[in-house]
Amino acid sequence: VNYVISNLKKESQQRILKIFSCLAPNIPLEIEEFEKWFGCDDYNDVDDLILRGWINEDSDRKMSMHQVISDMIKYKHPIEKNTAKELLTNMTEALKESEGKDYKYINNLLQHSEAVIKNYPEKTEEEYGVFLIEAGKVYINAGIYTEANEKLQKALSIFKEENVTDTASAYTYLGKSCIWDGKYEEAIKHLNKAKELLEGIDNKDSYIADTYNYIGMYHYCIGEYTEALSYYIKSLAIKEKVLGTEHPDTAATYDNIAQLYQDQGDYSKAMQYDNKALAIKEKVLG
Repeated sequence: VNYVISNLKKESQQRILKIFSCLAPNIPLEIEEFEKWFGCDDYNDVDDLILRGWINEDSDRKMSMHQVISDMIKYKHPIEKNTAKELLTNMTEALKESEGKDYKYINNLLQHSEAVIKNYPEKTEEEYGVFLIEAGKVYINAGIYTEANEKLQKALSIFKEENVTDTASAYTYLGKSCIWDGKYEEAIKHLNKAKELLEGIDNKDSYIADTYNYIGMYHYCIGEYTEALSYYIKSLAIKEKVLGTEHPDTAATYDNIAQLYQDQGDYSKAMQYDNKALAIKEKVLG
């Protein structure tokens, strides 16, 4: 095969190859992932590139690119800034929407995302910081707290409190990571910092609900149920106002309150909030 990208007459095929070269080599890519991450649904171009030997395809129609071909494309034909920016945006959105996906999907997504970051030298600090926060959240959900904390601390070093909402987000999820890792003293320090930052801005309701929720979780974990309920109620009031009473995030707070009442032996109130959460899940999530 003559691997000269300029011999391909279709610019769309050249674009696909440049994008593929920014991903982690030899990590299979699902068709659905290709469509979503690349913003492309023209499989004819891909099929032709597979026939020409540029892209590998296995028996499950999962695609990958060999390391040698990937390195050659990056060296001779680096990806354009606008295309790289679009790819990073799509990958960051995929990270946001990855909750509930299986481990293999998440692991592949993280590996590809890290490769995109590495191969996009012209990324802005804000783009990188937002990516780090979303990656940190994924690592928390996967139970990989050391990696999560590393990403979130790096995001903090980028924002340096100049971007209040993103800085507070990083502190909030550092707090969540520490709670899940059983490091409660560290958790409340991060969460109080986020709370302090957000309570000083005018449009705090769009951002502070999660912070209140995890402060409530902190108090719940150390057995301070009165304080926990206070913060859960604060979080719930904002979520009902901003997100509505049928949003999954609102349901999650109903669940937290139900669990708290159950632990206190108030089964009537626990059932009340549990039923609210269940109704949302059945209607919205199916």
